[in-house]
Amino acid sequence: MISNETDFDLLERIRKKEHVENPFKRFNLSRNPFPKSAVADSTSERFFSRCRKKALEQMRDFIVYVYASRRWAGLVLKGEIGSGKSHMLFYVASEITRQLGELEKDRALAVYVESPKDSINDLYQDIMEKLGRDFFEAKVAAAIEEKAEKILKNLPRQYFLPTTEVIPQDPLYRLRKMGKGIGESLKDKALNDLAKELSNERLVQHRDFARCLGILAVDDDQEKRNAAWNFCIGKAISKTEAKGLGLVSEKLSEDEIVRYVFPSLIQILNKNGVGVVFLLIDEVEKIATMPTRRTFAFLENLRSLVDNNLSGLCIIFSCLAESWDILASTSPALSDRMSEIVDLDPLDSKDTILLIEDYLKVARINPNQGKPLSPFDEAAVGKINLDSKGSIRYILQNCNTVLEHAALHPEIKDKISTQFVEKILGA
Repeated sequence: MISNETDFDLLERIRKKEHVENPFKRFNLSRNPFPKSAVADSTSERFFSRCRKKALEQMRDFIVYVYASRRWAGLVLKGEIGSGKSHMLFYVASEITRQLGELEKDRALAVYVESPKDSINDLYQDIMEKLGRDFFEAKVAAAIEEKAEKILKNLPRQYFLPTTEVIPQDPLYRLRKMGKGIGESLKDKALNDLAKELSNERLVQHRDFARCLGILAVDDDQEKRNAAWNFCIGKAISKTEAKGLGLVSEKLSEDEIVRYVFPSLIQILNKNGVGVVFLLIDEVEKIATMPTRRTFAFLENLRSLVDNNLSGLCIIFSCLAESWDILASTSPALSDRMSEIVDLDPLDSKDTILLIEDYLKVARINPNQGKPLSPFDEAAVGKINLDSKGSIRYILQNCNTVLEHAALHPEIKDKISTQFVEKILGA
């Protein structure tokens, strides 16, 4: 039993804390709006500051151009650690999804990848897992529905829906209903015929990939569908699983992904009304830390992937400035294809004021009371900017620290002085 001296009563402590008067109230704030650890993550609120208005306008114009033209274009978002690259990618991805992701036709799809791993195969797996299995299976069924139905209906001993049963409208459910009750030999023939039809239509040029798409859409065997999904996303499957699926190989090679599979993915999405796929890849500087030969191979494979998808695809990188110089010199061919550059330079004092005002605004109790920068003044902000070297991450963290300490000093009523900032930040 825990003694009273070491009691770990969380709920009681939380209740007590809820009854403590808000220490930020005298600053006209409901809380401390600055994050203690200003590292961006994909779950952060959809908020962007005026301090990056110019860069955001460049990004917006680029996205509008790509969406309108459907032509390949690549962009590199450069900046130092803490400059806001990840936050901007999150924001841009969410805005593409919100504004262009639900259109009746010619939708845009934004796929965010945290950071590239060692190979194109890994990148492809990340993309597929971001899309999700349910999403992918539904899009495959909708894309191959007409061809698959025609083949399944012409098979002897097919599964007939009872006349009293309502025919399902969902393509995936309908195809799996039609696939039930078909013998293995006939099902094998149907999958081969479907692969040929998809190849003739130039939708899917890779035979094993086409078979797995058919299995995902038609087969009622869950284990087979699981193995087919793993193959489709670039994972290795066992020889026994490959034989059971009727495949020639157990894993897609990087060359197959670049030349055949990824273009098929773009085509499948296009048949489902997706006009452009925006692929946003964060922390690309990690590629530059690999051995030179592996870095070159990755970049050249990525360049080939671009060349095989010159419509319907856009890639946006975020990268440390010095790392992009290394990558560009390692693969000039890829650098030429990533022609748009957006620089996130360190903030000056004026931009830092905008950043702090925007964060303070979301926590104002009375928005019309006092100055937008209160309880800070311009001189204090200049000192915070100097100590933070213009880094958004460190500006926000330092503001959090200063405001927390100010709340503990009742004598500070409505203004945080430069001297107080110097005292707290130890400068």
